[in-house]
Amino acid sequence: MTRSTTYRATQPNLSSPALALQVFRSGFFLIFFPLLLATLSACTGSTSSDDSGEPASQVLYVESNNPTSGQNSIFAYRRNSDGTLTAISGSPFLTGGTGHTNPTQKLGPNDLDQPIVVSPDKRRLYAVNAGSNSIAVMKINSDGSLTPVAGSPFASGGNNPVSIGLADNRLYVVNKSENGADVTTTLPNYTAFTIESDSKLTPIAGSTFEVRSGDSPSQALISKDKKILFGADFLAPAAITANPPIRSFTINASGTMTPAPGSPLNINRSDTGKAGALGLMVHPTQKILYVGYTQRDQVGVYTYTDDGALTYTTTTAVSGKAPCWIITNSSGSRIYTTNTVDGSVSVLDATNPLAPVEIQKLVLKEVGPLFEIMPGAMAVSSGAFQEALSPDGKNIYVVSQRATSDASYTQGNYLHVLNVASDGTLTEPGVPVVLAVPTTARPHGVVTF
Repeated sequence: MTRSTTYRATQPNLSSPALALQVFRSGFFLIFFPLLLATLSACTGSTSSDDSGEPASQVLYVESNNPTSGQNSIFAYRRNSDGTLTAISGSPFLTGGTGHTNPTQKLGPNDLDQPIVVSPDKRRLYAVNAGSNSIAVMKINSDGSLTPVAGSPFASGGNNPVSIGLADNRLYVVNKSENGADVTTTLPNYTAFTIESDSKLTPIAGSTFEVRSGDSPSQALISKDKKILFGADFLAPAAITANPPIRSFTINASGTMTPAPGSPLNINRSDTGKAGALGLMVHPTQKILYVGYTQRDQVGVYTYTDDGALTYTTTTAVSGKAPCWIITNSSGSRIYTTNTVDGSVSVLDATNPLAPVEIQKLVLKEVGPLFEIMPGAMAVSSGAFQEALSPDGKNIYVVSQRATSDASYTQGNYLHVLNVASDGTLTEPGVPVVLAVPTTARPHGVVTF
């Protein structure tokens, strides 16, 4: 494992109102004002030069992950008042790259989280092109349509990018190095970019942190204060150890990363077998990290310090099979896990955030027939994957993927619309939206605002 500690010089804080006023009064306003605007826009990872009008709202995006060369794209929808979806004109929008190929349709190894993210000002969408080693940067127009920015897509800094995290004007990428169509000796890594004022991505010198071949890093989760990055080595139990590590890094002023004290932290040992850590989520107001233990049907609960050091607290069981992805509501009182193997969503009461308890399991519609995922173990043909909660907390949207190699089953790629009751429990009143992709494609990632 290697780590570089190269730092970049930081720019003066021209976003200070007092400094801006001083520049104006000094007679250099015309010289420095463009720089001031560029600096202010960089703080949000966007640009002001061509962003006229109000930002889009009531929209939702899903990545097609189309493995056909140059055909990866973003499905765009308008969210109606009842939570249902209407496709935006022109959707899907090409990313300029290629998705990840998975001709066998086996679950894993390219499971991931946060393949698409949106800037805080809702002006930019960032998406992985997992099959062509690049990151797409797309302008979100006021009607919700998408337009690539100049120069997009940008090299991902490694092989097989799968996850993106944002921290102010810095973008963090996990490169998994497991694209079956592109055998490589490149090690998996975490790496960082500066989002320039024109939305271009510039690699941050010394920011690349490599992990072992086969570790299968899956996520670049940024803490709420944007000072810590969390990751997990999803397939390490199969490749290296029965208890794969969770990683945490402190984000330095230069944008580089330093492993937090005690990182990587091995998942607690258990008589119930391997853990297979995948989905990570931080509590919205407290320093708590939730981890999906996919192979134990559990959620792990950890606390963390200001410098990112993790401490295991407890686990809680869910009745769903293989909890892989986790979200919370805005207060943190409810946790939702998507359970891939049985195509369900579990609801946990997290009134005590350190000891959540399952209160419901909802099996999604159209999960398809069962198939043998491994000797003696069955799974649904359409498994639940990533999820997103609407800003008003009234709907959860779940992406399901076709997970079987049975050629007779031609569906399975869906977007489910769930209603959230006042107590946080779920219903699925309508039929899921069909995501029109090739049968070898596995759509992933969902964001909404």
